Amino acid sequence: MLSGDPTGNSWNVGSSQVFLSIREAPPGQVFPKSQPYRFAQTLRKDPRATMTKRILVVEDRDDTRTILVAILSRLCGYETIEAANGTEAIEKAASEKPDLILMDLDLPDISGIDAARAVKGNPETAHIPIIAQTAWSSRQWKSKVLKIGMADYLEKPVSFELMKATIERFIGLSGRAADGTAQSGH
Repeated sequence: MLSGDPTGNSWNVGSSQVFLSIREAPPGQVFPKSQPYRFAQTLRKDPRATMTKRILVVEDRDDTRTILVAILSRLCGYETIEAANGTEAIEKAASEKPDLILMDLDLPDISGIDAARAVKGNPETAHIPIIAQTAWSSRQWKSKVLKIGMADYLEKPVSFELMKATIERFIGLSGRAADGTAQSGH
């Protein structure tokens, strides 16, 4: 279930426990950490960013995928590609060649683990870092995803800061260096 405030500035996705506020803090104002707007200062889109880095978002829940795409594209400056199941993820990884894949593990057709194996098994897509994002919590799952070649594991609910930092660790900012100049490479 997707719910939010009447202004449309925030959403809460029922069982996925994803919360996003895109309301910006007024200059000089800091929202208390206990407030739902705790990410307000960090969600401002970096004006130096360009949409050069591409992320394939693999999530079967439409509402959760919509929020992830909003975070990654509107707030972080990445270009996004969407897939609603594992088969579509494998196809889009091969045809679109994203810079990174954010993969839910619990998908309706094949698991995110099987989809990641297929992506990693294709020489043309094997280099793409895949970050698992799942509500499956245990050291066993984390170990399993890392063993098959996924780059990292994020347990839902994941904070915006952790997701952003994890993505940047593998592909950097959305195409701009800290000084605003274009980064080299793909």
